Amino acid sequence: MSKLGDFVLGHSKSIIVISVLVAVFLAIGMTKVESAFDIEKTMGRKIPYVNNLLEICETELGSLYSYDVLIEFKDNDEAKKPENLKKLEEASAFVESLELTKRTTSILDIIKDLSQTLNENNDAYYAIPDNENQVAQMLLLYENAGGTESEYWIDYDYKRLRLMVELKSYNSGTAEKELAQVTTEVQNLFPNASITSVGSIPQFTTMMQYVVDGQLQSFALALIIIAILLMVVFGSARIGLIGLIPNIAPALAVGGVMGWLGIPLDMMTATIIPMILGLAVDDTIHFINHGHLEFSRSSNYKDAINKSFRVVGVALVLSTITISANFLVYTTSVALSFVNLGMLAIVGMVLLCLPIYL
Repeated sequence: MSKLGDFVLGHSKSIIVISVLVAVFLAIGMTKVESAFDIEKTMGRKIPYVNNLLEICETELGSLYSYDVLIEFKDNDEAKKPENLKKLEEASAFVESLELTKRTTSILDIIKDLSQTLNENNDAYYAIPDNENQVAQMLLLYENAGGTESEYWIDYDYKRLRLMVELKSYNSGTAEKELAQVTTEVQNLFPNASITSVGSIPQFTTMMQYVVDGQLQSFALALIIIAILLMVVFGSARIGLIGLIPNIAPALAVGGVMGWLGIPLDMMTATIIPMILGLAVDDTIHFINHGHLEFSRSSNYKDAINKSFRVVGVALVLSTITISANFLVYTTSVALSFVNLGMLAIVGMVLLCLPIYL
C-alpha cells in the first residue's frame, strides 16, 4: 500500500488524464442505459419457466401479454355506426404497426366475417358496411345464431368498444411510450369519446417506471445531501467537493457498464447505485479524514498520503475484497438479474476504491 501511495504521487498527471478519459467513456455508455423491465434481458432464458413462456410467445398463436383499449361514447348506438367502426379499424392498424404488438382483436373481425359470409365469401366484402342498418342487422343475426363473442367487444347498449392488443414481447420502457402513443392516436380519432387503457400491463408498466424513476430521484437527492454533509464534516467546500468524486465514480461506472453491455435499468439494477453510495460515503470520510489528520501532524503531504494508504487503505481493500467475494456468488445464478447484480456490484466496489486512492 505504501508503494501504491508513492506510485499515485509520482504519476498524478497521467492518472488524471486517464481518469478523465475513462469517465468520458463511461458517461457516453450511461446515456445508452434504458429504463425498462424486459423479461428476457432481466431474467434470461436459462430459467425453464421463462424459456417456455418465450417459446410459446414466439409461435403464431402465443402472445406474451395483452391489454385493452376501451372506447366509451356519450350516447347509445354510437359504437355500431359505420364511421366509428372504420375509425376503430384505423386505430387497430396503427396499434399493429407498433413494435411490441403481435395482433389486435375487436368487433371488426366478427362484422367483416359476417359481411364476407353473407356475400358468397367474396374477399371484396371483407370490410365494414357503409350502412348503419346493415351493421345492426348483422349483429342481430350473429346473436340470433347463437354467437356469444360479440359481447366481449361491444356492449348491449352499443356505447362501448373494446380493442384487445396482444404483445409479442415486453419492455416496460417501450410499452410506456407505445401506451401513450395509442391513447393519443385513438383520442384523436374519437375526440368526443373517453379513451382508457385497461388491464394489468398498463398498471405494471406504470409501477415499474415509478419505481425506477423514484430510485434515480432518490439517488440525485442523496448526492446533493452528501455533498453538503461532506463540506460540513471536512469544514471546507473544496475538500467536500473533492470527497464527492469517489461517491459519483461508482454510479458512473455502474451506469456506463450497463449502457455499453445493454443491461436495462430495472427494479433489481436500480438498487445497486444507492447501495454502493452508502459504502462510498463511509470509505471517503475514513480516507480523507485520516489524510487530513496525518497532514495536520506532519505538515508533509507525501507522508500523510503514505500513512493513510498504510492504515486506512488496507482496511478499505480488505473490506472491498470481502464484499466483492460475497457478491461474486450471485454470478453463479441462472437468473440474469442476479448475475447482473453481482457483476455490477463488484464493478461499483472496485471503482469505489480506485478514485479514493487515485
